[in-house]
Order: sequence, then structure tokens, then C-alpha cells
Amino acid sequence: MRIDDAIEIKKPEPDSHFRLSACRCCGGDNTAYVKYLDKGSELWRAECFDCGNTVKPAGAASRHDVQMIWNGIANRLAVCAG
Repeated sequence: MRIDDAIEIKKPEPDSHFRLSACRCCGGDNTAYVKYLDKGSELWRAECFDCGNTVKPAGAASRHDVQMIWNGIANRLAVCAG
């Protein structure tokens, strides 16, 4: 987890259309979107604050881009540390 570079952290409500699935690595629901700055661009990633699992798609300028990967097949195939 690298929340020291966070510009904004958004934890979606469970019934929100921006809901994030439980973490593939630890099963936790302490997940959120993190907006951060990279080479002058504001980008988004999803993080699990229980285990540190992160999905950081290249050039993800919207939460929707991150959500599709976190909730989709890429998260089911995640390599989890530990």
C-alpha cells in the first residue's frame, strides 16, 4: 500500500454502482479507490487496506476503468503476496 501518494481515497457504499468486490487475496471488504498523481496525470487504482492487494491499470483515468479490472477476471487471477 502506498497511500502516501494519495490525492483522494473513495470507499464506495456497498449498494453503489461503484462497489468493489471483496479482495481476491484475503477476502476482505476494506477496499477503496485511490486517486494519485503520476507524471502530471491524475489516475485511479483500487487497493485492499487489509492485505495491500492493488490493481493499478495503466492510464486508468476513471474509477470505472479500475472497477472493471478489480471486479473482473484480472482480480480472480491475482497473484497474492504472503
